[in-house]
Amino acid sequence: MAVNPDPKPGRWLLPLVVLGMMLFTFVFVSRLPGSEPVATTQPPSSSETTEPNGGTTPDTTTGTTVEADPALAAYRDSLAPLATQMGELQTEMATVNEGWDADPKELTAAETQSRLTALRDQAVALAASVGELTPPVGLETQHAAVADAANRASAEATNALRGFTSSPGPDDRRAAAAAFDDAASDFLAAVEAI
Repeated sequence: MAVNPDPKPGRWLLPLVVLGMMLFTFVFVSRLPGSEPVATTQPPSSSETTEPNGGTTPDTTTGTTVEADPALAAYRDSLAPLATQMGELQTEMATVNEGWDADPKELTAAETQSRLTALRDQAVALAASVGELTPPVGLETQHAAVADAANRASAEATNALRGFTSSPGPDDRRAAAAAFDDAASDFLAAVEAI
C-alpha cells in the first residue's frame, strides 16, 4: 500500500471556493448599473473652448469656461422675442376662436374681427422680421424652416380673418385657425432646434 504524502488532501478546497466566490462577487458587482468609475474634474485653466451654446458657461467636466460663437448668440437673441410673440399669437388665435364659437358667445362680432385683424397684422410683421434675419453660416437650412413656418402662420392668420368676414359658415375660419396653430407649433419647434 502506497503512503499518501499529503494526509489531508481536501484542505486546499475551502480556500479555492472562497477565492472563487470573491472573484464572482467582484465581477457581478462591477457590472451593476451605476458602478462605473466616477470621472474627476480638472481644475479650471486659462484656456477656453468654443461651442454654439448661446452663452459663456462653465464646462463641468474640465472646469474650463466655454465661450459661445457671438454670431450664433446674436441670432438666438433675435429669435427669442419672436418665439415669445408667436406663442402669444398662438394663444390669442385659440382664445378668439373659442370665444366666438362659445354658446353663448363670449365675444361680439366687432371684437372678434378687431382681434383677428390685430393678430393678422402681428403675424405678418413677425414673418417680415424673420425674413430680415441673417443666419450664421451653417444654419441656413434651420433658418429656412423657421421662415417657412412664420410665413405659413402669417398666411393662415390672413385666412382666419377672411374666413370670419367673408365665409358663410365657420369651416374656413376654423380650418385656418387649426393650420395657424400647426404653423406656430412648427415655428416654435424650429427655433428650439437651433
